[in-house]
Amino acid sequence: VEIASQILQYVDRNYKENCSIEELSQKFNYSRGYLTTLLKKVIGEPWPDFVNRLRVRYAHNRLTKDANVSVDDVAIECGFNSMMTFYRAYKKVYQKTPRR
Repeated sequence: VEIASQILQYVDRNYKENCSIEELSQKFNYSRGYLTTLLKKVIGEPWPDFVNRLRVRYAHNRLTKDANVSVDDVAIECGFNSMMTFYRAYKKVYQKTPRR
């Protein structure tokens, strides 16, 4: 579906920002319910898990490349508002915490 493709392209460029279903429904002028159903069908997982996985991959790459950056700073930089959510999402993707 074309709208799903447009949304995924947008999120790929803007995942550090607020990419909630609510924000996307306003931006793309579709209902929250429609986008929730459509995106889950297209990506095969709940929307928050998908966005968190994008953010965690960015964080992992950033932490791997720069030993001087703090985990907290990277978590905030990649769009997490809560350290608990960041650690939980990171562990879900990498089966370990991002501690150095």
